[in-house]
Amino acid sequence: MTKNHRNPEATRTAILDAAEEIFLAQGYGAAALSEIAKCAGVTKSLIHHYFASKKNLWMEVKKRRFVPIAQRQLELQQKTPPSLEMMTTAILMQFEFLEKNPQFIRIITWMFLEHDDSEVVEMDRDLIQTTIATIRKAQQMKLLRDDIDPRFILTAVDALLNHWFQHRDFFIRVVGTEGLSNNLNEAYIQAVIKMIYEGILAKPEHKH
Repeated sequence: MTKNHRNPEATRTAILDAAEEIFLAQGYGAAALSEIAKCAGVTKSLIHHYFASKKNLWMEVKKRRFVPIAQRQLELQQKTPPSLEMMTTAILMQFEFLEKNPQFIRIITWMFLEHDDSEVVEMDRDLIQTTIATIRKAQQMKLLRDDIDPRFILTAVDALLNHWFQHRDFFIRVVGTEGLSNNLNEAYIQAVIKMIYEGILAKPEHKH
């Protein structure tokens, strides 16, 4: 179907949608601009007009997914003092974003497979540094234990969230869901929050 190229924003969005579809199916290296152009209903020259190069197009695909959630997390941390409630909100916000944006995980997967994470590191630098500072302040306030480096805490929490959406289907097939809530995502994130705050060691019994 021919796109209406008189609307620059609609054309740009159509190109980004097509590029995301092709990049995530084939990876950046294997994706061809000609295939993206065909999927978007535009010419290759129009892609060059809007994005200049295949590399820039891939960067814009990544920015479109990364920037909105990064901005929301930054705003939360900059406006709200550290507290368990604020940190829980940040975790739930990230989890909900991953739940609603499966493309995000696939972008991350391709980035690491192709050693192509430099632009995203730059995009995320402010958020990473702000989050580390927030965790460190929470440690100083005695909200979190202070014998673990904040960078390890950030990395571990991030891994727990991302891993679920990479391997959820594997979990269902291999481990099974018997006895679990029908809302598996909700059950998982609540378990993660408990483990983050309380650990997995049994609580000592109180002797009377």
